[in-house]
This record gives sequence, C-alpha cells and structure tokens, in this order.
Amino acid sequence: MKVGFDAKRAFLETSGVGNYSRSLIDALLKFKPQNEYHLYTTKTGDIYHPDPSEIHTPNTFIDTKLKSLWRRYKLTKELQKNNIDIYHGLSHDLPRGIEKTSIASVVTIHDLIFLRHPETYPLIDTKIYYAKVKHSCTVADKIIAISEQTKQDIIDYLNIDESKIEVIYQNCDDSFKRVCSPEEKANVKAKYKLPNKYLLSVGTIEKRKNQARLIEAFDKLEDKSIELVIVGQPRKKYMQEVLSKVNKNNKMRIHFYHDISFSDFPALYQSAEMLIYPSIFEGFGIPIIEALYSKTPIITSKGSCFPEAGGPDTLYVNPKDSSEIASTITRLLQNDELKNTISEKGYKFVQQFNDELMANQLQKLYESVLR
Repeated sequence: MKVGFDAKRAFLETSGVGNYSRSLIDALLKFKPQNEYHLYTTKTGDIYHPDPSEIHTPNTFIDTKLKSLWRRYKLTKELQKNNIDIYHGLSHDLPRGIEKTSIASVVTIHDLIFLRHPETYPLIDTKIYYAKVKHSCTVADKIIAISEQTKQDIIDYLNIDESKIEVIYQNCDDSFKRVCSPEEKANVKAKYKLPNKYLLSVGTIEKRKNQARLIEAFDKLEDKSIELVIVGQPRKKYMQEVLSKVNKNNKMRIHFYHDISFSDFPALYQSAEMLIYPSIFEGFGIPIIEALYSKTPIITSKGSCFPEAGGPDTLYVNPKDSSEIASTITRLLQNDELKNTISEKGYKFVQQFNDELMANQLQKLYESVLR
C-alpha cells in the first residue's frame, strides 16, 4: 500500500498538529513497515528527519514561490504521478480534485474551535477555515476525529453522517515515556533558571488557554514558596491581558518561557509539582497525555474533551472560577498521598494512548477504505 501524507506541519511545527503528525507517521513507520510512505510538504527544515520514507516538495520555480497553491491545487497530480493508493490529510485539509481520482482519502479533524468559539478568530479566518474543513469532510472517504468531542462537533456543526467518522486517539512523543535522571532534571533547571518548586502551564498564550485566570488563581494561593512557570508562544494582544493580571507582589514568582527546546520538555514536566491546564476548550489536549506519561499530577477543566484525555483520576475544575482552581492547587500541594495516587493511576490510564494501538487502528481504517 502506498500511503501519502500532508506532512507540512510535521516538518515545520514544533507543537500541536506538528507533534500529532510526527507521532502518527513514526508509529506507522515502526509498526507497519510493509507500506510505502510518501510525505508531501512545502519545505523540510531541521525539525524532522523520518526514515525510511519518500519526501516530496515543490520542484519548479513557480511552485516554490507559491507553496500554498501547490499544496492546495497541484498536489493531486503529484499523488497520481507517484501512484498513491491512499492520501491522509493530517491537518483538516485535502487537496482540490482528489475526489475525482482513484486515490482514497482520509482527513484528520482536530477541533472545530473556530465554529464553537468564533470570537477567538478573525471573521475572515473563520470563513476560510470553514470552507476548507467543510470541503475536506465532504469529499473524504473517511474522517478521523481525535476525540469523541471532536466527532460530535463534526456531526453538529458540519452535518456529517456519523458513520463516516472514526475516533482514533493520538499519542505523544516517546521521549515523555522515559524517566529523566536527577542529573538531567538539574541540567534543565539550570539551563532555563527554573525555580526549585513550581507549577507548570503549557500551551500557546491565548485567550482560550485561559492563562489570565490561572494567574488570578495563583495570586490567591497562601503558599508563597511555590512559583509558576508558563510555557508557550504568546499572542500579543492576550499577552498584554495576562501581564496585567500579574500582581506586583508575585511578579518574581511568575516565569514566562517561549523558547524551551522540545527535548527538554520531559524533564520540565517531571520536575514540576503539577500541570495546570485550565483551557476553555480543546480538540484533545496533548499536554495532558505528556503529563500523564511523566507521572505529573494534573488539574484541568471540566467538560469538553478533557476527561477523555485525563481519565477518571485527574482533578477537574471550572476553568472560569479562579477560587476553585486555587483551592484545588492547594489541596494537591498539601497532600502528597493524593499526588502519588493521581500520578500512578493516571500513568496506568494513559497506556491506552500508545503508538502500536494507533498504528493498528490506522492500518485497519486504511484497508477498509481501500476495500
């Protein structure tokens, strides 16, 4: 079977869909080597070096200058030229005209946040995303949703038949499944001048991720020995709102990072007292999986997909209630037995999100589509 992938995010993004794409491709390369894999991207870069696989990029002067048009309108001819049997769009998108060929198609939909919370997107972006996702879901032979929440949103917002959608959970990078040595943790702490005892928050600093409410909760904590580490690329407008919440008395205890190397994240998680993930809404929430594998206790939000990712033993709070967030943090800080119980039970729960299971599910889906 010749499988083609929309691999742009795998090569060019260090978080989110990039991590999903790399994890999925690597799982198939490892557990389903009988297939031939072709990766299509506008350019490669230094992030990802998959082997063995065929990598395809624009090869004419015009296509290298108009990469998005190549990816949207010319990719179908590339797939035909390479005799691809099935093409998997890993990020909401399928090339135009693929439905008119003999090539089977699958698309992964991560979330429909732009429809559920349109206030977080410019109007023009919402219209573009809607057109792209609607087209992909309409022409695809099969749709992969990364959570039951996303599946339901596809049904509700796009009016897609349930039988066309399959939920396949994503995994995280294998590096999070290894226990870091004390020396590794100490080196990462020293490298970034991390505090000795800290709460961790990971995710793009944007309104939906709710870091401003987390800072409000942090300000309510009686324990002044604990510090807060927030890791993520800032969105300029919301970052100003976040900074406005920083109390001058707590300024030295709140630390922002946006340049931590991906290879240092496992030690970052494993050194933290807990992960606080108070997002309003997600398609899945990969930092939760990373923290579960790291045996780091988690406080996250009620509702949405969070219980799917976090399991029954993670602590859930109302993300809009800073007092509830603060009291739950305090409860966890003061109870080592609870922390250990949550960590161990969460680690058992997260074993269902593994590469071999994902590879088996994908292979079965691909074969069913080709039949």
